Amino acid sequence: MAMRATLLASAVYTSSITVNPAQAQETTELPAISVRIADFLASLFGDKTTIDGQRNLGTEEIGTRSGGSGDPNDALRNLPNVQYQDDTDNDAGINDQDLLDTRPRLLSISGGKTYENNFVLDGISNNNLTGTVERSATELSDDGFPNADKLYGLHPEANYVPASFLSSVEVHDSNVSARYGNFLGGVVVQKLQKADEQDFAVKFDVRHHADWMVNYHLGTDDGTNPLDRAKPSFSRTDTAVSVGGRVNDVLSVMGRFSRKQAETTIQKSYEMGSTFADEDSTNDFYNLDAVLDTDIGRFSSSLKATRSSRLWVSSEYQDMHIDVENEATTLKFDWDRQFDGVVVDAIGLADLHVNTAAYSDMSKTGNYSNADTSYAWVGMRRKKVGGVWETTFDATTTDSYCRAQPVEALSDLAISSNTICYTGGWGSFEQSQTTNGMRADVDGKIFMGTFTAGAQFESVKGRRHRLKDLTYYTSFRTATGETASPAGGAFTCPDGDETCTSEQYARIKSVWETFDVERTVNQANAYLELDQDVTDWLNVRAGLRADYEDYFDNLNLSPRLTATVKPFDWLSVNAGFNRYYSASTLAYALRDAQPRGQTYTRGHDAAGNVEAEWTERADTGVYSYEASGLNTPYKDETVLGIAVQEPLMGGLVRLRLLDRQGHDEFARAGCEATTSSTCYRLTNDGASTYRSATLDYVNNLDVGHIPRLDRLTFIGSATWSEQSRSTDSYFDTDGELEYILYKGESYTQESFTAVTGNLDIPVRMNALLTADWFDGRFTTAAEAALNLGYYGVYDTGVNEMFNGYRHDVYDDKKFGAVLTFNVSASYQMTDNFGFSLMVNNLFDETGNAVAGNSKPWVEGRSFRISANGRF
Repeated sequence: MAMRATLLASAVYTSSITVNPAQAQETTELPAISVRIADFLASLFGDKTTIDGQRNLGTEEIGTRSGGSGDPNDALRNLPNVQYQDDTDNDAGINDQDLLDTRPRLLSISGGKTYENNFVLDGISNNNLTGTVERSATELSDDGFPNADKLYGLHPEANYVPASFLSSVEVHDSNVSARYGNFLGGVVVQKLQKADEQDFAVKFDVRHHADWMVNYHLGTDDGTNPLDRAKPSFSRTDTAVSVGGRVNDVLSVMGRFSRKQAETTIQKSYEMGSTFADEDSTNDFYNLDAVLDTDIGRFSSSLKATRSSRLWVSSEYQDMHIDVENEATTLKFDWDRQFDGVVVDAIGLADLHVNTAAYSDMSKTGNYSNADTSYAWVGMRRKKVGGVWETTFDATTTDSYCRAQPVEALSDLAISSNTICYTGGWGSFEQSQTTNGMRADVDGKIFMGTFTAGAQFESVKGRRHRLKDLTYYTSFRTATGETASPAGGAFTCPDGDETCTSEQYARIKSVWETFDVERTVNQANAYLELDQDVTDWLNVRAGLRADYEDYFDNLNLSPRLTATVKPFDWLSVNAGFNRYYSASTLAYALRDAQPRGQTYTRGHDAAGNVEAEWTERADTGVYSYEASGLNTPYKDETVLGIAVQEPLMGGLVRLRLLDRQGHDEFARAGCEATTSSTCYRLTNDGASTYRSATLDYVNNLDVGHIPRLDRLTFIGSATWSEQSRSTDSYFDTDGELEYILYKGESYTQESFTAVTGNLDIPVRMNALLTADWFDGRFTTAAEAALNLGYYGVYDTGVNEMFNGYRHDVYDDKKFGAVLTFNVSASYQMTDNFGFSLMVNNLFDETGNAVAGNSKPWVEGRSFRISANGRF
């Protein structure tokens, strides 16, 4: 039997089947099968093949675009208006925590910050509302010294869903429906594969990645490795298993489990012997679904849970480690029913559909260390006398685990050198949220189109808690080698003092007291939206959303309006005017009244007798964030687009222009009633701008003339964008202004708006070509991503004093164009088993980012392998 397929200029596929004459006496021409390209485009862009800001990814494209990582967010990284790259990082080398981190990738959508998106998982918010940023932007790495005020491991998403469990992902970067709120970036709607849409089966998916699959390059400025740091060593295996489907005509069940497991080693500092330490991480996701179809509707229940643990070992400490743990549990009950009998002809009401849900979820991030006390013992003091290094103090108590750097490794310019031997732990710190809520949505036909409406209420309780006091003995006085050393060269310690020996004692300590802050925010929303075909050539979608939360006590109204004019079948023009408000402000309430580190000192007398009592230095108090009478930050959006179905091959060309203006965004000012540098008030003085132009092309190409080729799909896009912000995050600094010196002018970090290459690369292009062969058993894909070169600024790494303040010196730089290729192939050997090979960065491109000496290695070409089965 042969099949012929022809793609008409009107974008209609027709096929006919001819019976071989050897098998029959005559040729039978079957009726033409007509599949308009609009159906294919709808699968990519939602229900309408217009220029709405929605992009749909099915199971296959999620797998292809994610590069085999198993992270669904990786599949979004090259979509229009999505940014994830940082060209200006001058310490961009791979570190241990990069290799162990199996959480979803952070994304900026349409100029929003990475924590300003709304992730929706099976109809329920999957967001961390208690705040995912801290006062400093640093993360745990192999540098060895954490920040005591900071909780590590916070993430915008609560549950971490593996890509293999998803049936679709929708990305809304503009013209977002009134159904969705609580975002200033974009909306990402993730849907799990449904239990009642497949026969009962067992499925598995296994992926593997390791250091031998990666080509590493030295990414330092001069291409050298002066500290002789070893290449990253790691192994990662991801396993996903699902069991379930339709049990009978009434009941469907599904159970899912996935585990992402990674291991690596770090090389400790020279002082700690340059030894290697093992680190590991696990990331487990559980899901149980049950669906019951009855005469009064479909009842379903769902349990989702995430348990993630990541071990960090300090390279500078003898024994410090921190377990970074994330957990989330979501329980949801749904009732869904179609009311076919409800018909009101006068207003065209029909096909009424109701969905209600009650849900409860809990999420927590915790840092748990090996001890609540930390010490900075002195191992050796040396000074240069007459050009020769002399040892003035050499501790005997630290010899078993700590050594001094060799003299030849010391800087020629140095005149003194102190070896510090760190030991101890970093305490335990938690942040959590508990949400209980309910929602109801109704949709159907009305007037000349459809409508949707809904309401939701939820109560969110957040908690931030340091479990015990953290004490850090930050400075030790030595018996020799200092001007204040005792005349006898030895100390006499108070009874039972573990921080004092005859050789040295702790003279300064900082204490971060335990605290436990709980706050609750109640919030409600409602929306109504009409989607109407006013004429054959005019469609209007108009909606209004109302949001209320009781922290700022604001009622926020978000109008949404999108109109599409389609004068011809091959042409449509679209315009949208929309407003979006930010999510809950619970993060600000939780961080209020957190105690700062309090410093204490003590000394000794001339005979070397160490004081038993500690004296408190000036009281540093608590972090105070005064917030009252503020507006909720919002963005106004204008979208203009045009879509043309080109006549040559029947593909769709879309051009979209997007403009977003941020208003009333949060900024920080000093408290009016005090001059304290630890008291701040929240203001609405922030603003932002994001503009972009996006050109898309998609087509399901004619493959009738290519043997064994079943389908060939091309998707391409080019995006130009620019953005600026008048202020950084309220929490992105540690309490002190950070200054930038650029071309002789001083700026605060908040006021510096030049293009930096950090999530604002101006021109990006992407093309994806996928093909199915041999009746779908063999699939290939090739993806190209191009960032055009541009002029920007970067942090030189140099610091200067300017007008009495320390400044980071920035300078101009031309960032080169970066072109990367990813390719993949999947082969379904049997109906029950298949495997895949993914090669990322095929031509070994290293990009513009520069690595530092402590982490000099950057990733080039890499590949991953995976296998899947069904029984």
